[in-house]
Amino acid sequence: MDLTEGEPADPRPRCSRCGDIIGSYEPLVHVSGGSARETSRAAEPHLLGAGGELFHRDCYDPDRTGPGT
Repeated sequence: MDLTEGEPADPRPRCSRCGDIIGSYEPLVHVSGGSARETSRAAEPHLLGAGGELFHRDCYDPDRTGPGT
């Protein structure tokens, strides 16, 4: 879906593997600076602005990070 002029981007975080929204209380894996750790958005709400990649716990594969890899 392309954004039209003036339409805000969807602020909800999406999994870097499957593209689905990651819920607030869902376990997730945050990958940044070469390290990965399990957490949730509820436990660490600042993650949305922290950079790096977010994955559903079940989508994360340490041997295949990055979209579509």
